[in-house]
Amino acid sequence: MSEGKRGEIAIIGDFDIILIFKFLGIEVYPVRNEKEARQAISEVKAKNFQLCFLQQDYYSLLVEKEKKKEPWPVFIPFRDYRQAEDLVEAELKRMMIKAIGSDTLLRKGR
Repeated sequence: MSEGKRGEIAIIGDFDIILIFKFLGIEVYPVRNEKEARQAISEVKAKNFQLCFLQQDYYSLLVEKEKKKEPWPVFIPFRDYRQAEDLVEAELKRMMIKAIGSDTLLRKGR
């Protein structure tokens, strides 16, 4: 994959969870702690990725002003099988409201 090319997808998270995505052509950034996650986030921003899936454990490292500052990359949290808390639904709802002004597409029981 060439650096600086828009349209690429990256994923940041624990090695055992994200390795499979490498076979799908997604740039993977395995991390073990918050320091490595911060470095990976900086690299993703520097390489102009459009979309980055970020393991829920590290999503809190993105402060609110960083989420609003640049349109790219869009960081989407994901959780793994070991996590009970589901930040993903709340964050997708926030993004949906920001994008279209409503969360009707995510409402249950329709």
